[in-house]
Amino acid sequence: MPGPHQGLDAAEPPAEERLDSWKEIAAYLRRGTRTAQRWASEQGLPVHRLAHGKQGQVFAYKSELDAWWRSRRTDLEPEAPPRPRGRFWRITLAAGAIAVVAAAVYLFWSWRKPAPAEGQVTLAVLPFENLSRDPEQEYFSDGLTEEMITQLTRLQPGRLAVIARTSAMPYKRTAKKVNQIGRELGVDYILEGAVRREGRRARISAQLVRVSDQVHVWADSYDRELSGILAVQSEVARAVTGQIKLTLTAGEEARLSSARPVVVEAHEAYLKGRFFWNKRRPEDLHKALGFFAQAIEKDPRHAPAYAGMADTYILLEEYAGLPPREAVRKARAAAERALAIDPDLAEAHASLGLVRYSHDWDWKGAEASFRRAIELSPSCVTAHHWYANLLASLGRADEARAEIGRAQKLDPLSPVLLVAAAWRVGAALGTSYEAAIPGLRTALEIHPAYPVGNARLALAYALSGRRQEGIRQVEEALPQVASSTPLLAELGSIYGLLGETAKARELLAKLTDRARQSYISPYRLALIHVALGENDAAMKLLQQGFEERDIGLVMLRLDPRWDPLRGAPRFRDLLRRMRLPE
Repeated sequence: MPGPHQGLDAAEPPAEERLDSWKEIAAYLRRGTRTAQRWASEQGLPVHRLAHGKQGQVFAYKSELDAWWRSRRTDLEPEAPPRPRGRFWRITLAAGAIAVVAAAVYLFWSWRKPAPAEGQVTLAVLPFENLSRDPEQEYFSDGLTEEMITQLTRLQPGRLAVIARTSAMPYKRTAKKVNQIGRELGVDYILEGAVRREGRRARISAQLVRVSDQVHVWADSYDRELSGILAVQSEVARAVTGQIKLTLTAGEEARLSSARPVVVEAHEAYLKGRFFWNKRRPEDLHKALGFFAQAIEKDPRHAPAYAGMADTYILLEEYAGLPPREAVRKARAAAERALAIDPDLAEAHASLGLVRYSHDWDWKGAEASFRRAIELSPSCVTAHHWYANLLASLGRADEARAEIGRAQKLDPLSPVLLVAAAWRVGAALGTSYEAAIPGLRTALEIHPAYPVGNARLALAYALSGRRQEGIRQVEEALPQVASSTPLLAELGSIYGLLGETAKARELLAKLTDRARQSYISPYRLALIHVALGENDAAMKLLQQGFEERDIGLVMLRLDPRWDPLRGAPRFRDLLRRMRLPE
């Protein structure tokens, strides 16, 4: 059994003795979930069901499981012996008289482990289940999932590819079976688990499933103080790589072994920051910024919190109208501070690369940052995505398509990447706009409420001459983006392209009025003017955007809506000053 628990009072077991799901029960027994369920129905495994719970809501006590195992061990052990632990091997080696038994165990374990991986192995970490019965703790289970993904992405570059959070989170509370999820994500293994938070302790169970035959190749559970949460993640990462037969380098082993105790309050604040950052709405981004600041206040050397802060400032410019100079100054300072603390933090290199790309227009420096982020963490989707954008901006079409393809392989369900692949590095790099329409439709079938996808589809219709479909798509998108200044500007420019002049001017007037109250990108306003044929007004706004380091100008060479200005000397001079190829 996983460990002795003698002398426990079965009538009133302490809280830490309770296991609150099939996953936890299976992990404690060191078996797969199906085996535990079969033992409950056929062998009398002492499992309790919640009085008013749904099917599958169960709990068990460790002391009862221990007593049951002692009474059934002789019958059940030949069926599926538990995995030997380090102590077993030490005893075996010390007792040479049972060498035959040791050899038998070795042969069994060799048979049970998966065959050595050939080429790249792909893994998905499904959302860890929140067993705390408190919706306010969702940030903790979601954060554990995201950190587990991050931990695994840093191991075995080139051999282990880990599916990104965006594509994993839709499977939260899913009823789909492992083989179906495996097919949809194209993965070889799935890591799933559950977490129960109790005060300053957390109980975590995890199990690794091989998709090809749905065999549970490993399971374990951990009951730790929150200060040791990073060590648990390291233990799980080491176990997973061992099961799929990936040999860690000395540096990777050292990094896993050196997981420092966390400042609990700082770690919790950081998890909350990422929880709100992932929502992307302006109000949530401000909340995220506050939580990252709390994390840094509690632990001034919390490098991931600085990286999160850098990412938030960039998104606040795009989504919430933070002036570019303020956004870039604060984002750069946060990214550089993160790297001063942890020079090998891939996310911070990616953040700095975005600053260099979107505001400095330092194309070589940005490329170096993105490539370093990918070198440190080949599964870092944001680095691949932003690098693809850079390559597209510079007209390096084949490289851009290859890079967005790598990002999509790691994050196949991301709406951002689905649209980017169809549009930004697809149609806008030489393919016909008509050819972008099927890919954009696919993105919207998966994510019907994704407003950027609706706007891009409307633009593709407009540029393909499909006027009525374009108008219908804009009208469908308008209610989704009423509060989004950037997307209202997009739709205003599309109205202009479709010949709906009055509607384009109505949106332009609304945005001009908003600009008196808060920052609005001159680049986006210029898009409406050029669509209306007002080229001089558009050029003046582009010049203003150049002086303000407007993030939109990186798309100046790429966006087809600027075609009416491409021959103008002022436009060509603007490209030259930005060091963009014509």
